[in-house]
Amino acid sequence: MLQRDQEVTLQIAKDKGNEDLQQWVKPCEKHFYWSATTTSDGNKSVILAKFKSFLSHVVNKHSGLEDPLFNKCAHDEMA
Repeated sequence: MLQRDQEVTLQIAKDKGNEDLQQWVKPCEKHFYWSATTTSDGNKSVILAKFKSFLSHVVNKHSGLEDPLFNKCAHDEMA
């Protein structure tokens, strides 16, 4: 499924006006992988909350996120 999602995302990024999305395809894929592999109990709600945090991360928001299951980034403070 992830391969198909990546193909769709890459295709959308090729459309006129969406070219900037291309740079985010691989990081998004890596974040999805991280979300799943760092949730040891396999809790789907937590995995989804972690994955959704990617959108906040992209706009430089690292705490106070919407989902109480994962409301701040796991990385150290960014300068």
